Amino acid sequence: MSRNSCRLGRAPLAALLLATLGLFLPAGARAQPPADRMVPASDLDFVGKPAGEISLPGLDGGTVRLSDHKGKVVLLNFWASWCGPCQREMPALDTFYQQHKGKGFVVLSINVDRDAASARAFLKKLGKPMTFPIGVDDKSAVLGRFAVDRMPTSFLVDPNGVIRRQIVGFRDEDLGLLPQWIAEARK
Repeated sequence: MSRNSCRLGRAPLAALLLATLGLFLPAGARAQPPADRMVPASDLDFVGKPAGEISLPGLDGGTVRLSDHKGKVVLLNFWASWCGPCQREMPALDTFYQQHKGKGFVVLSINVDRDAASARAFLKKLGKPMTFPIGVDDKSAVLGRFAVDRMPTSFLVDPNGVIRRQIVGFRDEDLGLLPQWIAEARK
């Protein structure tokens, strides 16, 4: 069965492409992007590698940090308000989170819209508040670091901060497999 996902618009992809092409210019001819925004081609397979620290402003204030959940299995979930499959995924993830949050599991959600108002409007239209932490990546710093080009995309991070699985798109069947994937991530 095919996965439901949305490709990122041309602007974010063009920016990533231009940044990558800029790597081939003489050092003095280009500005250096922040190290956490560039992803070397050899690092595009993230499974088995450390997720690294993620620290973003929270949609409802405060700061959302991956390190706050050390020792737990974390589903790092990227989404956008314009993503059709995200409309189905978000409530399903929240239901799953409610059933498993007391068992060493957390969903850490990352919205990639350019403005938090779009994210809030999207969530309001869903008709139920999401109970997991939501970070705002409005400058695409984390999005670029993980080379995400489809929404939704999730990474399952083990209790030691190592990525164990990458999930692109959303299928209802994935929720049925998630308990098994979580158990594997704990090993």
